[in-house]
Amino acid sequence: MKKLKFLAALCLAATLLPSCMKTQTYIGDYQKLTYNGSENYYEYYKGKQCYLLAGLIPLKNNQPTTPPETNCEIKTKMTFVDCIVFGVTYGIFYMQTKEINAVRHEDNK
Repeated sequence: MKKLKFLAALCLAATLLPSCMKTQTYIGDYQKLTYNGSENYYEYYKGKQCYLLAGLIPLKNNQPTTPPETNCEIKTKMTFVDCIVFGVTYGIFYMQTKEINAVRHEDNK
């Protein structure tokens, strides 16, 4: 019984604590232009990347183009819903969320 509880706690922790499942890449002067805390950026793209067998076989090649502006941020992360799907399917089906944020300029408000 103790082994079962330990295994359940380990699976729960692995599902809810995916700290290494996030990447963030800055292109151009995105950090400088959004440093002041104002909402001067917008979401250019958001989509899902799907895999089989814990990421070995890509199902949907989700390669969006970057915005025409040269200043953007690309995030790849595993959301709570993605973790639940991964846990329920025991790693057979795996999803990641991709987001691209771009700096808002005066001409594209």
